[in-house]
Amino acid sequence: MPVQTEQEEQAEELTEEELEAEDERKAQRFGRYCLAAAVCMVLLGVDFVVAEQAGIGIGYLLPPYSLTLGCLTASCLLLMVTLFAVRKNTLAMLIMIISVWMGIFTWGICRVQEPESVVTQLPGMEKTMTFTLVSTPGSAAMRIDEPIIKGVLSRHWKIPVHAKNLPFHEQLSLVWNEAEQEVQLYFNDKLWAVYQAETEQWAAVVVDS
Repeated sequence: MPVQTEQEEQAEELTEEELEAEDERKAQRFGRYCLAAAVCMVLLGVDFVVAEQAGIGIGYLLPPYSLTLGCLTASCLLLMVTLFAVRKNTLAMLIMIISVWMGIFTWGICRVQEPESVVTQLPGMEKTMTFTLVSTPGSAAMRIDEPIIKGVLSRHWKIPVHAKNLPFHEQLSLVWNEAEQEVQLYFNDKLWAVYQAETEQWAAVVVDS
């Protein structure tokens, strides 16, 4: 039976060390990719918020903030994978717990909101818009979206309202005002907002509480 020389044993040990070092480099490279993806998901979530503030609705048929919270949850999961890849297991377990709670929080936010939508053409105009009432236990808001790409992208307005326990279509009515060349939006029989044909913008009307 052949006996390994001391040089052969050292060469074999060196090869095993090289393999371990290569595996470590691959794990670190994979971790860097996951970390970069996690940062991108955070930036994407921020972009959704900035776009809405700028009057652009992305995924406007979804419950409010669901895309942003989904991006933050995905970012936490990617960060967890990054930490496991670089063998920071204790910290990775902590991030995993945070990710689970983020997922539950996102699900809860989507569930507690009760969006009701009405798709209708504006009277006196050839524009179709989506009106959505979003009610939560503490507040209510009306979102108005003029589709650019149906279901994906829209011009977006948000108007605070005082909702009642009635179907949304019974609280909403639209009237064309020929003299002012504007569409008047009545909510619970009160003038709540107007859409001016010239500017193509919705403007909230100050009403008493």
